[in-house]
Amino acid sequence: MDSYLPRGEDFRGANLALARLKNTYNIPVEELMNGVVAGRQAQPLSQREVFDVGQTLVSSNLPDDAVEWLTAGLNHRHPPLINRQDFYHGLARAHASVRPIYSSVNICIVHN
Repeated sequence: MDSYLPRGEDFRGANLALARLKNTYNIPVEELMNGVVAGRQAQPLSQREVFDVGQTLVSSNLPDDAVEWLTAGLNHRHPPLINRQDFYHGLARAHASVRPIYSSVNICIVHN
C-alpha cells in the first residue's frame, strides 16, 4: 500500500519541476503561487508549499532560485501560513551558500 503514497523524493522532484517550469518559460513566481498557468487559473499554492519549494532549492544548491521563491513566499497570504522566521532562516542558508565568507562576516558583526 505504501507504494501508492508519495515519498520525500516525489515532493522534491515536484518542487524542482516547478522551479524548472518557472525558469524555462520565464513565469513569475507570483503567477505560479497564485495558480496562474498559461493564463489559466489553477489551484494556488499555499505559503507552506512555496516555502517547501524554496527549501528544496536551497538543499539542491540552487540559491538564486531559492531566494526568489522564499522572498515571494514571505508576502504570500494563501493558507496555511507559516512562521516568517522559517523563511528568514531559509534565505540566510541560501545567501550563505553563495557567499559563505561575506555571510560569516555579517553574522559576526550582528553578534558583536
